[in-house]
Amino acid sequence: MNFKEMHNQDKPLILCNVWNAASAQAAEKAGFLAIGTSSGAIAGSMGYEDGEVITLSEMMHIVKSIAQATSLPFTVDFESGYSTDPAEVARNIEALAEIGVVGINLEDSRGSADRSLIPAEVYAENLETIRSLLQASDTEMFINARIDTYIMGVPDALAETQRRIKLYEEAGADGVFVPFVQSTDDISVLAKSTDLPLNVLPLPQFPDFDGLSKLGVRRISLADFLFKHMTTAMESAFSEVANGESCSSLFAGQK
Repeated sequence: MNFKEMHNQDKPLILCNVWNAASAQAAEKAGFLAIGTSSGAIAGSMGYEDGEVITLSEMMHIVKSIAQATSLPFTVDFESGYSTDPAEVARNIEALAEIGVVGINLEDSRGSADRSLIPAEVYAENLETIRSLLQASDTEMFINARIDTYIMGVPDALAETQRRIKLYEEAGADGVFVPFVQSTDDISVLAKSTDLPLNVLPLPQFPDFDGLSKLGVRRISLADFLFKHMTTAMESAFSEVANGESCSSLFAGQK
């Protein structure tokens, strides 16, 4: 089963978002079918803010190390493509494909502290160009169009997201990712708005994976949730050792 086919199973594809080779190996050992990077987790692990603050060369180095560490299908959180020129974005994607990457998230917003939405028509036109260039170079890549309307607090986010989904589907997207959509009602409407697989985050107010599947969700990403969970546990362990007289608790449960 290839990566695209994984989005059309009876149950949603649960994508484990990783940030280095060790986390990728742990995901494979745990039994995930596919992995993806989290730009937020990678940035956090390097002391950066999220939003393409990390350089393309640094990101590519991490991607290579992850690709070499696992045999799982591997998708990259590629932010807005590291360029405003669609031809250069296409070349960057081709470089990812050469490493073994099979999919990307491509955001329709840019920036970090000053993040702003790309006009939907501009994103769609760029996406169509990118898809055409990839086809010309015979580069296979699952492009998951990330729609940041809910992140940006756009007025009437549901209607604007539906509009963007239609444009991006026509432009050649393989899937749509709507992070931080807040209600199950909106998820259900969005899933019915497109034939493309809908990707969401499993927020605390949502039902379990089976419940999300019944709403029409075909892919569930974990963003930087696992990284933040691990960081909290690490801080607790560090504090216990720093303020105690032993590190025996670190070995609890180990064989």
